Amino acid sequence: NENMSVSLKPLARMYFGAGNYEEGMDWNRGGIPPLDDLLFYCGQDCCYTRGLRDIFKTKIQADDGLHRILKYILIPASEVFSKVEATGIYVDRERLQVRTEKTTKSRDALVVELNALVPAKFRAALEGDINWNSTAFLRKLLYGELKVPVLDYTEGTKKKLPREEWKTKGIPSTAEPVIKGLRGTHKVVDTLLKYRELDKRLNTFFVPWEEWSRTDSHLHASYNICGTVTGRPSCHDPNFQQTERGEEVRGVIGAPPGFSLIVVDLHQAEIWAA
Repeated sequence: NENMSVSLKPLARMYFGAGNYEEGMDWNRGGIPPLDDLLFYCGQDCCYTRGLRDIFKTKIQADDGLHRILKYILIPASEVFSKVEATGIYVDRERLQVRTEKTTKSRDALVVELNALVPAKFRAALEGDINWNSTAFLRKLLYGELKVPVLDYTEGTKKKLPREEWKTKGIPSTAEPVIKGLRGTHKVVDTLLKYRELDKRLNTFFVPWEEWSRTDSHLHASYNICGTVTGRPSCHDPNFQQTERGEEVRGVIGAPPGFSLIVVDLHQAEIWAA
């Protein structure tokens, strides 16, 4: 069932009635949980993994076709991705640093340009500093002050209000596709799109890549061979499948000294395989 979660925690709850034993394990503040909590958490993971193995082993062995897929496709693929994870993808850190500094300088210049485009009366009425990443600020500036046309509304508006009330009671959207649709309506919009492009490049690619490659100049993404409905593999930290097109970001990736990077594109491979 491709619509069923294949993650450990949901499966442990489904088959064993496991509680939310991960509660309190905060990994997002730069610290490591207390050792006793960490040991209990890891022990739970190991026990439920072993229990699920016994359950699914019986199910798979009872289905010859499924067993063959596991043995000849999924397990070999898993071994390949494990090697890819361990080896990592080489990052030219000198080139990364140069492009990070260049992009930061360009983004900061756009912030200065954007700030200068804000009407003086509107700026004076603001509480606090200008934040170009704030949807509330952008909504007030674009739709309230500059009167740019409203092309769409937030998802909350669409769920809570009938269509006939969107225009009077709805909240205009500042999502990226909407802002792109406003291109050319005002200089603030055009400059904002340039700012967002560079800010995303920095915070999605350059800054995380610098941190993740600090140890050995390699990015060690985590790959999942059964994490999508379509059956395609996925990865995260970083998600290479969502890497920005163009040489500016992808040019940071390369081959380590003494090696060459070869790109191969199997044209319509899926059709021929089918």
